[in-house]
Amino acid sequence: MVISHPPATPATKFADIYGDNDIAITSFEARCSRLKAAYVWVHEESSGLIAAQISSESPYGTVVATGSLGGKSPGKHQIEFATDVYLEKGQVYYLKLFKGEPATVAGSLAKAAENLDQIEGYNTYGPLAYDLAHELVFDRWEGDPPANEMLDERKKTPKAYENSVNDALNSRTDLLGEEVLRLPEGPTYENIAGYLTPLKLIGTAVTESGVYYLPFGRPLNNAGFGPVALHVGDGSQVISQVATGSKVTFFVGTEGRERFGFAEARLAQESLEDGYQPILVNNYTDYSGVTYVQESFSDYTFATTELVSFVKLTIQKRNAEVNAVKVRLHFSDRDLTLNGNVLKVGNEVRAMLTEGGKLTGGNTVVYDVDLRHGDQEIYLARLLNPAQCVPFDPTASYYNVEKAELKGFWDGELAKGAVFEVPEERVNNAQKGLLIQNLFMGYLYSIGNSYQTWYQPEGNDAARILGEYGFLERQKAMHEVLLSVPFRRYRTWEMGELLSHSAQYYHLSKDTAFIRRHEQKFIGFMEDFQAQMEASANGVLSAEAFSGDIPEKLVYLHHQAVAWRGMRDMAAILLSLSQSAVGSRFVTLADSLRNRLLRAVNESKTLLSDGSIFLPTELFTKAKPAPYAMITASKYGSYWNLCFPYVAASGFLDRELVSGYYQYLKNCGAFFLGMVRFNYYPVAIGDYRKDGLPGYKTTGVDNVYGLNISRVIAMMDDPDRLVLSLYAKLAHGMTRNTFISGEGDTVGPYPGEYYRTSYLSPSSFNNSWFLLMLRLMLVYETEGEMGAPVELHLAHSTPRGWLAQGKHIKVEKAPTLFGELDYLITSDIDNGKINVAVTMPSQVDVAERVFIRLRTPGKRRIEKVELNGKVHRAFDADQETIDLTGKRGTLQLTAFYK
Repeated sequence: MVISHPPATPATKFADIYGDNDIAITSFEARCSRLKAAYVWVHEESSGLIAAQISSESPYGTVVATGSLGGKSPGKHQIEFATDVYLEKGQVYYLKLFKGEPATVAGSLAKAAENLDQIEGYNTYGPLAYDLAHELVFDRWEGDPPANEMLDERKKTPKAYENSVNDALNSRTDLLGEEVLRLPEGPTYENIAGYLTPLKLIGTAVTESGVYYLPFGRPLNNAGFGPVALHVGDGSQVISQVATGSKVTFFVGTEGRERFGFAEARLAQESLEDGYQPILVNNYTDYSGVTYVQESFSDYTFATTELVSFVKLTIQKRNAEVNAVKVRLHFSDRDLTLNGNVLKVGNEVRAMLTEGGKLTGGNTVVYDVDLRHGDQEIYLARLLNPAQCVPFDPTASYYNVEKAELKGFWDGELAKGAVFEVPEERVNNAQKGLLIQNLFMGYLYSIGNSYQTWYQPEGNDAARILGEYGFLERQKAMHEVLLSVPFRRYRTWEMGELLSHSAQYYHLSKDTAFIRRHEQKFIGFMEDFQAQMEASANGVLSAEAFSGDIPEKLVYLHHQAVAWRGMRDMAAILLSLSQSAVGSRFVTLADSLRNRLLRAVNESKTLLSDGSIFLPTELFTKAKPAPYAMITASKYGSYWNLCFPYVAASGFLDRELVSGYYQYLKNCGAFFLGMVRFNYYPVAIGDYRKDGLPGYKTTGVDNVYGLNISRVIAMMDDPDRLVLSLYAKLAHGMTRNTFISGEGDTVGPYPGEYYRTSYLSPSSFNNSWFLLMLRLMLVYETEGEMGAPVELHLAHSTPRGWLAQGKHIKVEKAPTLFGELDYLITSDIDNGKINVAVTMPSQVDVAERVFIRLRTPGKRRIEKVELNGKVHRAFDADQETIDLTGKRGTLQLTAFYK
């Protein structure tokens, strides 16, 4: 049976397919149980691969088949699918076509000659009034289908889960967070982890299974990024460079038709080897009960210049009743040849494999695995791109050598930074795993998707966090890149970010050469500010778009405050480096800008009956902006929640205003378990948007913008809330055990999905939030009027459990605004004491105050302190702090408790 829906003559264009977001979709009804062949008409020849998917339920529903076509010439082309396509007769499906590889920079598909009522055409933005030209050939399926409801075992949310989550989302206060804060032990990972189901999905528009991927590779230089292999978290695929790139897909089972990881309930929680190394470990049991343990990683080897992905698959019979299974490795390449263990595309090597596989269909290697004599292993070494390669046999010994070399490389890279070691393995593992990700991604916002680009506010903060973890050369290299790229639609904000982060880098590194090298650019930014102020009726900086998603141009306080901070700090640095005339001019200008903005802030603020203060981000409006009763009930309120923290953390506001703002956040729905609430569309609580983006199709969180809120929490000295945020981020703001996070995450339940979704992971900036919180707990500095350091706080906000008996906290080689810091805290609390060894930073003399805080289980009260063997009376038992102001060198400290 054939559905023929050809184009008109001459053909007209339906949609381009080469943009990152350009997608052509058509609906169709299955006329029989198998799709035997599918064709589309290429209107403009494609310069690269076009990817194809068939999904059920909706254009972005469950993917039931994947394929591709070349489209090298206009006209009719057949789509080649990875496996036979089984369909339910009479059911509506969706054929989706989109950019298939990075080289696709041109190409379009043809419009149908006739628009039929039973067929619906779509592009990225929704339904269209016209259809995609296509032809589909159906016949009856012979034999058992490759996948059906019996194989697709889904996890189900716990009973009453939806009501519990929606009740929490409906609360103006952080209902669950406050519940945890009231517990005697305070926030812990264990008492937070059960509130939400885990993050796992990124959507079938990104990966075929809808599961997130991990980016594996090595950075090309200190600024980060390089060739990357994307390992899908459920073990189903390894993909080259971008999510739509060439790939290998793994199938298992008695017939080799069950995609690895297909049944959620039979796939164990994925993890990283040693807890943090970029080596993915998966454990999957097929429908017959056979278990497959898969390890995978990517690295370079002597045989080729291409990045190579290594996969080890161990097949275990265990208690299964079958004695044989098939393992299929399906490659998206065409016309492969297999000679021994070498798989080639033409004259170039695609992969090396364990011998014994048979090539079928031109692109699938099939292994018949006999399990009667114990476990079996299959090894694969796949090149990122087909290339010249010295053939090798990927045996167990070869695989283990390559894996050990990779682990040695990353341990060596981590050793170049500071040591922040806490007595909780999952926190240490997350720290290392996130540092590895960010050292690789560098200045990029994400990798492998359309966010593989730079953004100034986010990229500069990601660089700063790496510097604060001891990777100062990395920080500098990232700033160098970000100083060289063009501005987007909010140049004032971007110039402010470049100035303030360059100033912070100087204060941390004392790298005068960096300032001198970019001095004229910095002066140019400040002269731009001066010109804007002179042209403004209000004497402030120009109106700009709020953000990338809100184009309305107004005078926004988050732009202005960041620009003020950058100008003030850089002017003070130039003043200190003998640029007295220039420095003085811009110090004065910064003061003028702040005074004019503060007058506007005081005119626009609203004092609320609960003692909190609402501060709008838009200034000089005709009507005074009203407070949000529930911050994330509107899209604008949601974006205010993300962006106003830039103001609060900048030092622009006095403490009274920051305190009132912080109270407003807590009272009006800014937090969910200490995470940053967000509602993109917005979606009503308890509802969902069927065609919504992953991460945003229900109300949720956007932890990318948690950094400045955490800085505010530290300013307000609210340590338990910082601990709450850290554990919630670890449990619910990233994938468990693999530490991948995207831009936004769903919190509200979505029908039929146990796992929660995120948008375009991984995200270097979201990773930075966890890293920042951990550092704020262990090392916290404050700055004064001109950006110079003022106070140093040690162990300022640690979880109380970290000082239980026998535990220790260690910080080594940590760069601070006062110089490098080392300390070791060792708990002997059961015997009434805690010992501390501190090596003070070399410039600690400029600090106005230095404190260490010892947050013990049960908040034990300090009775006595000894410093270098002598009684030390400068401590506050109520605040659990010991004053070390004016102390230098190496200190030995003991706090005594009843």
